[in-house]
Amino acid sequence: MPLTAVSPPKHRLGRLAAEILLQRLADDGTGPVHQVLLRPRLVVRASCGGKPPWTAHVLNDR
Repeated sequence: MPLTAVSPPKHRLGRLAAEILLQRLADDGTGPVHQVLLRPRLVVRASCGGKPPWTAHVLNDR
C-alpha cells in the first residue's frame, strides 16, 4: 500500500544550500546566519484513505 508522504523540494533545497555555502565562503564565514523555510508538499495516497495509488493527490499551499 503506497504511503502518504511529505515531499521536500529537493532541487530547491540543494540549490539554496549551494548558494548559502558559496556566500559563506566568499565572506569568510563572517556574514549573518540565515534561517530558510522551505514548505514541503503533502502527497496523499491510499495509506490514509486517499485516492487510489495510481492517482496520488498532491497538496501544495502555493
